[in-house]
Amino acid sequence: FVDGIAGPDRSLFWASYCANKRSVTLDLRSEVGAAALRSLAASADILIESFRPGYMAGLGLDYDDLKADNPALVYTSITPFGQSGPYSEYMATDLVAWSMGGMQYLGGNEDRQPVRISAPQAELHAGAHAAAGTMAAFWQSRKTGLGQHVDVSMQTAVVWTLMNATPFPPLHGTNVERSGDYRARGHIVIRHVFSCRDGHLSVLQAPRTLRGLTEWMVEEGVAPDWLAEIDWDEWNPAAIAEDDLDGIELFNRVQTRMEEFVASKTKNDLYLRAIDHGMLIAPCHTVKDIAESVQLEARDFWRDLEYPDVNRSLTQLGPFIRMSESPIEINRPAPRIGEHNREILRRTKQATAQRRQSAPTSQSASVGMPFDEIRILDFTWVGVGPITIKHLADFGADVIRVEAASRPDVLRSAAPFKDGQPGGLNRSQFSGNYNSSKRGLGLNLALPEGRELVRRLIREWQPDVIAESFTPRVMRDWKLDYTNIRELIPDIIYFSTCQQGQTGPHSKYAGFGQLAGALAGFYHITGWPDRDPAGPYGAYSDFVNPPNAAAAIVAALEYRRRAGKGQYLDLSQYECAAHFLAPAIMDYVTNGKVLNRRGNEDDSFFPNDVYKCKDKERGYTGVGPSWIAITVTNQDQWTRLCELMGRTDMAADERFENAESRRRHSSEIDAAIGAWTKDKDAHGLMAELQDSGVAAGVAQSQADLWEDPQLQHRGFFQWLDHAECGPMPYDGMTYHLSETPGALRMPQALIGQHNEEILKEILGFDDDEISQLVIGGVLESS
Repeated sequence: FVDGIAGPDRSLFWASYCANKRSVTLDLRSEVGAAALRSLAASADILIESFRPGYMAGLGLDYDDLKADNPALVYTSITPFGQSGPYSEYMATDLVAWSMGGMQYLGGNEDRQPVRISAPQAELHAGAHAAAGTMAAFWQSRKTGLGQHVDVSMQTAVVWTLMNATPFPPLHGTNVERSGDYRARGHIVIRHVFSCRDGHLSVLQAPRTLRGLTEWMVEEGVAPDWLAEIDWDEWNPAAIAEDDLDGIELFNRVQTRMEEFVASKTKNDLYLRAIDHGMLIAPCHTVKDIAESVQLEARDFWRDLEYPDVNRSLTQLGPFIRMSESPIEINRPAPRIGEHNREILRRTKQATAQRRQSAPTSQSASVGMPFDEIRILDFTWVGVGPITIKHLADFGADVIRVEAASRPDVLRSAAPFKDGQPGGLNRSQFSGNYNSSKRGLGLNLALPEGRELVRRLIREWQPDVIAESFTPRVMRDWKLDYTNIRELIPDIIYFSTCQQGQTGPHSKYAGFGQLAGALAGFYHITGWPDRDPAGPYGAYSDFVNPPNAAAAIVAALEYRRRAGKGQYLDLSQYECAAHFLAPAIMDYVTNGKVLNRRGNEDDSFFPNDVYKCKDKERGYTGVGPSWIAITVTNQDQWTRLCELMGRTDMAADERFENAESRRRHSSEIDAAIGAWTKDKDAHGLMAELQDSGVAAGVAQSQADLWEDPQLQHRGFFQWLDHAECGPMPYDGMTYHLSETPGALRMPQALIGQHNEEILKEILGFDDDEISQLVIGGVLESS
């Protein structure tokens, strides 16, 4: 809250996520309120609601009720588990949704209970996926004049943050386990969070990082001879055998020396050196660091809006993406509750009449897929770009993904693998999960002939969207950047994404999602206050960005439909990810408060934690640990929890009369709950607590997710028949569209799998021409 004073018009959470909106208050249980909503919906393009399943239907206000007056309406429902299924009525707090989606299980140190990010995230992921699904349905509505219902599950949105973890049970027979500030690689334990003089850093110990640090030590005269002599191009700790004691000892010596050297520097020293020397190092930013970022300042990221009720302006985060022709403008402060009642309700009847007059006179009976007329040329790799384009590919876009076997996507060589065995570039399901529904074109773009072939493909195929995720200089050096491409296609939508955007003093910084997650503040606030940051599992920012970016691409397509103009989209993964900590960043800028890691503690609720249950047998992985997340949100739930535990004495104890007083006695309460849960089946206990009105959910492992009846009900996990590997497991849809549900239409392509098809059908090449390109090394395949 502004100045730490609670009040509905002083909430920084509200200010963070409600700028540019207007507010109207309606009692939907009354005839007047329901009628007003019907009138508003009759003139709306989109309606978004987050009531429990069935609530709006009970009021006569669900999609089927409202589409009669507005057939083009897109009606989006966001719930913890979806509109139907065995868990659809379950309650979920952030902790419960994070747990049921599998991310809680992976968080924190192995010797303590699983831990969440110390700021709510699950609802934000649900909101981002709702935006992507809503925009897909909106585009379809524009094409056909027909709307539809979009059903968004918070649980599946969280599952999509698990990076590469979900295929491990069926492919390797194991779960990925939490390991805190280290990452286990067999018998080698690699540190990924390092301490320094004024904080911590996320460090990927790749050869270029270790080489860069060694060269720095040599410059300062502190590198031991044995370290300076290592050939970092040949350094591969993953290849050290379990019985190679000398190799293990050398690895430990190297890691210890790196720790000592990093500890002697500041975060900024190391960060600037990383930018200049291409090292994979990022500071674990606090919200203070983010607010003072010279990169964000240089990109004019911040916005100041006047809030009359608090007699001051508040500094807010700027647009999550830069759009050259239809930029996101943040110019209206978050509204007071009901601030626009008179303005909106007075205009409703007039707007409804105008809507009916301008509605399509005919509606398409053939619905197809939302993006089945959209063509996308995809140069992206690793995480953000491929997943962004997957959102459009799975809903019908014709996507050609350009890859090179001579410089492959690094994820093609990363676990998990078919049958748990690596080999070549086609066995990894890490990259596979991100690249369904795309055709594969294998080209060596390092050769002028490869780049000329791309230009010819662009001229003749006329893609609607081009996507790339290199550092800013690459496409420019190849003359495949926006400036050059719009000479070929003036109305092209050109999407670029990199760690920190195309401009600014840190724009050349290259890295992966672990590093952007540290830059955006998530590492610093994940873990326990008495330990180093654990960081969220994996490349966290890689799963914040894609649904937001996909929604922006559709917005750009819609602008082109209206105005006839293409545009350039510049997505800084750092800036977009920071929005998921917007309230905490605003709290620092407004009140000077720095959010730190705090385990599973919550500002409003207690208890809010994860407790050990009885070990359980899973089909894919055998016997393993089980945990349950429990959140008490009010005094009535506290009483019910105590009754279930057989501890009515605690319900009556005045020391526990509210969340704050319970928090003062946290050790006693946590011990009592832990003693009650430790011998119980986690899934059975979850059902018991939910039936009693207490929010609870299993902190599910990946193996649990594969057996989850709610995910099975939604058809979430799918198997696709890969050209080399046969059946491979894929994560499915987070949002279900009632009329155009989308589909994983094909597995990840082999590199160059569709070379002949593309070159013959689009460019008219014959067999001899294709053979010459293969001989010349222009066409590649895996």
